[in-house]
Amino acid sequence: MPSFRHISILFAGIVALAGCDTATTPDSMPRELRQSSVVSTSTPDFAPAPGATLAWKSDLRVKLSPGVNNDPAMVAFIKAEVDQQLQAKGYGFAPAGTTPTFQLEGVLIMGDELNETQLRDALGFDPGLVGKDTTYEKGSMLLFLIDPASLQTKWLAVVQVFAAPDLPSDVRQERARFGVSQLMSALPSVNGEQ
Repeated sequence: MPSFRHISILFAGIVALAGCDTATTPDSMPRELRQSSVVSTSTPDFAPAPGATLAWKSDLRVKLSPGVNNDPAMVAFIKAEVDQQLQAKGYGFAPAGTTPTFQLEGVLIMGDELNETQLRDALGFDPGLVGKDTTYEKGSMLLFLIDPASLQTKWLAVVQVFAAPDLPSDVRQERARFGVSQLMSALPSVNGEQ
């Protein structure tokens, strides 16, 4: 049974705005662990201007199927990677007590049952990673940018991959770093580039 600390492998794939992509990363891991499915969408008017700021609405939330363990250190690592890559795209974090341009909401989901039901319930779809005859659990991450005034979701991306309990810590972190980068590739920077 996979430990939640292996959630970091849930980030490998390339996100296309308003699209879906299934990608395979070239490495020596089993085929299932090299696949991902990603969906990203935004409102038609989503175009972050220079100076756009962000603030986390709440901590990165974690939803686990029964029997799947949480790993707070990996969750903190993933959140730090998200923050760093958002800043690299030109987003600043709003000072405390000020209203940001966008609020961030993020959810990590581990376990097949939660992935299938919660993604469909929350989004009306799921990334659809198919693993015929596999024993690996699914892991997903959702990231939302929300207008704090209207509470409308302006941008949303979800990525889904299989997780394995036996990856070394350094491999999990490197895969998390790469995956967050791929997830962020669909998010426009503050100057309109991707």
